[in-house]
Amino acid sequence: MSRVDRRTFLQTTSVTAAAVAAGRTQDPQAAEAPQPTLLPTRVLGKTGFEATLLGLGGEHAFSLSNNDAVAEEIVQTALELGVNYFDTAEQYYPSEKYLGKTLEGHREQVYISSKIDSRDPVEAMPLIHRSLTLLRTTYLDNLSIHRVRNAADVERLTAKGGLVELLLKLKEEGVVRNIGITGHYEADALLEMIRRVELDTVLLPVNAADDHFQSFRAVRQEAKRRNMGVIAMKVSGRGRLFKECGFTEMDPLLTYALSQEDVDLAIVGIDNVSQLRDNARIVREFRPMPLSEQRRLQERLRPHAEIASFYKPGASGWLD
Repeated sequence: MSRVDRRTFLQTTSVTAAAVAAGRTQDPQAAEAPQPTLLPTRVLGKTGFEATLLGLGGEHAFSLSNNDAVAEEIVQTALELGVNYFDTAEQYYPSEKYLGKTLEGHREQVYISSKIDSRDPVEAMPLIHRSLTLLRTTYLDNLSIHRVRNAADVERLTAKGGLVELLLKLKEEGVVRNIGITGHYEADALLEMIRRVELDTVLLPVNAADDHFQSFRAVRQEAKRRNMGVIAMKVSGRGRLFKECGFTEMDPLLTYALSQEDVDLAIVGIDNVSQLRDNARIVREFRPMPLSEQRRLQERLRPHAEIASFYKPGASGWLD
């Protein structure tokens, strides 16, 4: 049975009914205006939040300076399409500024997840305050430690007086409702963080090439066993599955990621509204990909595994 939330049907029906009712009192042209289509949802682990299967990535268009009009149009369209999960990071500036401006007035309807890159608690605190200011909010739904890399990084993060201690304190105070980690470098580092710290979410790579080269599958499985929210990224290998592996459409890549039983949603970075609408269409039409088709896709990508996993140590075209 699909993990798509059953209430989506009821929500969509309610929207349709409201549109019909509105049509009785408005002029015909207004009644024919397209209505927002709600996206299917899944519960984001122990957070309890019913997140749309598609989340809006906060890099790409959002990390470009003087891109206010494009960013505002993307966020507004995402809201109209029903997207309720918004990813960003203090390191992606001006991403948080763009999101904060357009999400103002919608705060209680959306889940805002940001990231902190600094490992120094003293340095991190003003950066977190800046994130809150730019996002025009008094709290973050999620704050993740950005890019957990290796064993040495884990030791520093979990040491007495380290960044983990600060985030746990902020969670107790309600400044941060959930805490998580992100990473795409060494899977073992994420596994060790999950074992040491009571975390709520993990953001990690999920694509059909992953199993062939330093896979993150074990991290997903352990996170799900602990009822953590699991968010997929790199579903297109940051575009390399298009540029170097011959894909021309996002459909199989995003559908594959969402078909993994331990994935709650996928965030996708975009450059324009057209890409957003296409991703939303894929999610609206989502049906779990049969295992046989998943295996065919994996085999298709086997020769390109290192290229698609360029963010892992030792991969072809490595880039951290």
